Amino acid sequence: DPHSTKFLSASRALQAAIAMHIVEGYLYRRGRHLKSWRRRFFIFEDGMLLYKKNDDTTSRVLDEDRVFDILYWSGRPHGLCLKLRGDRLIYLTARSEEDATRWHDTIESYLTEQRCIEDLRRALCRGRLPSIRESVNELARPE
Repeated sequence: DPHSTKFLSASRALQAAIAMHIVEGYLYRRGRHLKSWRRRFFIFEDGMLLYKKNDDTTSRVLDEDRVFDILYWSGRPHGLCLKLRGDRLIYLTARSEEDATRWHDTIESYLTEQRCIEDLRRALCRGRLPSIRESVNELARPE
């Protein structure tokens, strides 16, 4: 059926777009209590940020949390500030402006997409948009 093929390819395209919201690499993290800076290996994937001492696959995860917002931070060169669960803030610095931009844009893109999905879900729940079944039926109609 050509219409189910359209749906599958659209589904695969969406999965590919979501999969692109991955970034990893070394950043410097400011300590919570002591304001010292430590180099850590960070991974952002599917809204979650985790970090380890290094990029060794056997290295233990030191912390993992959901990211709710990201801003450029002027406190240090190439600085970033991330808002985590419970309004916790984490301050990071990248080695270069390009690195900071890569992290910022990847996370911001993910967060923007999630807000759009949530807005769409709310609209569907309020009945302001056609149901998924109506949309699929529309695709299935002969042209």
